[in-house]
Amino acid sequence: MFIFVWLFILTALAACVANSRIELPESVNTPLIPTASLTSSPTLRPSQTPTRVVSPTPLPSPTSTPRTHLVKLGETLGGIAWTYGVSLDGILTLNPDVNPNSMKVGIEILIPAETVTPGNETPQPTPINIPIQSLNCLSDSQDGIWCFGWLANTTQQLMESALVTVNVADLDATQVFSETTVLPLNLLLPDESLPFAVYFEAPMPTEFQSSAQFNSSIPIDADQIQSERMSIKDVAVELMDGSSATIKGKYTIPAEFSQVWVVAAALDQDGQIIGLRRWQSSDKAVNEFTMTVYAVRGKIETVKVFAEAQP
Repeated sequence: MFIFVWLFILTALAACVANSRIELPESVNTPLIPTASLTSSPTLRPSQTPTRVVSPTPLPSPTSTPRTHLVKLGETLGGIAWTYGVSLDGILTLNPDVNPNSMKVGIEILIPAETVTPGNETPQPTPINIPIQSLNCLSDSQDGIWCFGWLANTTQQLMESALVTVNVADLDATQVFSETTVLPLNLLLPDESLPFAVYFEAPMPTEFQSSAQFNSSIPIDADQIQSERMSIKDVAVELMDGSSATIKGKYTIPAEFSQVWVVAAALDQDGQIIGLRRWQSSDKAVNEFTMTVYAVRGKIETVKVFAEAQP
């Protein structure tokens, strides 16, 4: 019975297959044409400049690197500072081991990066280039060195507190000694030359070379003068074997001044200064002076005398 039923089912299925046809859609036989798939993309727009974000903490600024300078013969720290437009204190701070009065030629000096005068410092007067004349340096009996010379005001400007720097070095220039001095009188008139003197304490080289340069002064107007050049009367000079000279004279001090300075420069036969002395008094009851000037070396031939009244 089971076999009969199974045969009947197979016969029925065969009849259905023979009498029916499966219809496939026409698209089955249509070849597929590949097409690019378009996807939505954002429209391109000009990029905007990024907004700068300001940091609440300021970024550190780069530190300026100090410059260096090799010391040459005749140079001073003050002159080097003026050349680079920096303060002398700034150079001394960067070079604590350098002795400004005894610098070796060829040593390296650090120059600060500053280019303007700090606000807490008083600007110094602009130096005027006026010449040093007849520099004469002489060894004394104590192995020290005296240097004399003239500062000539070749300008038409009144000046006060003029400074001169003198340098002494051995012949090989392995070491340089520098000293700065102020003129023995405060006022330097136009077209006037005044003497100066600098002393270098022992021990100093027995053979040496020297140089000098004008350092600075304060230009003033006529209505700002606090000193006054005085004339000396009845001047008498007594030479003592040429090694010394005694000078006597009289003066009249103006009422508005309280003291007087008298300077005597001893000259040899070549006109070189070989001795210098200043006498001063604040006794207004006295109107005459006596002073002695000594020659470091050589023989005194003449003496020049200058006087100034001080407030």
